Amino acid sequence: MHAEQRLESETLKWLGKLQERVKGLPKASDSKVAAELENVHAYLKDCQHFLDRKDYVNAFEAVIYAWGILETMERMGLLEQDGKRAGTGMPDKGRKLEEEAAGKAKEAQEANDRLKYLQADFDNYRKHFEKERQSVIELASAGVITELLPLLDELALTAQHARDQNDREGIKLLDEKLIK
Repeated sequence: MHAEQRLESETLKWLGKLQERVKGLPKASDSKVAAELENVHAYLKDCQHFLDRKDYVNAFEAVIYAWGILETMERMGLLEQDGKRAGTGMPDKGRKLEEEAAGKAKEAQEANDRLKYLQADFDNYRKHFEKERQSVIELASAGVITELLPLLDELALTAQHARDQNDREGIKLLDEKLIK
C-alpha cells in the first residue's frame, strides 16, 4: 500500500471515530466548553476541506488536533460522564478544589496561630528563666559578699599591725584585689 493511501485511510478512520464521538455530545452550558467544542467542529471542517484537496497530511493533523481537544476536555471533566451534561464537570471539580483549598488554608492559619502562641510562650518562659537566673546570681553574690566582709576587715587589721613594710604592701594589694 502506498504511503499516501495509508495516510488517507488512517485519516478517514480517525475522522469517522471523531465524528461519532462528537455526535453524542450534548450542547455545552459553559462558555469555555462551548468555545472548545466550536474549535473541534472547526478542525472537522478543516479536515474535510483538506481531504477534498487531497492534502492528507494536513487533514490528519486537523483530526489529531480535534481528538486532542476532546481528550483534554474529557480528562478535565468537561465532557459528559455518568449522565452529566457537558460543561458541568469542571465547575463541580473546581468548587470541590476551592473548598479543599479553603480548608487547607484554614488549617494552615490555625497551625500558624498555634506556632505564634508557642513562640510567645517560649519567649515568656525564656524571660522568666533569665529573671530567675539573675535573682539566683544576685542572691549568691550577696551571700559571698556577706561572708567576705569579715575576712576583708581582718586583712585590713593585719595590714595595720604588720611589722615589715613589704608584708603591709602585699596585704594591701590582696585587700584591693578582693574588693574589686
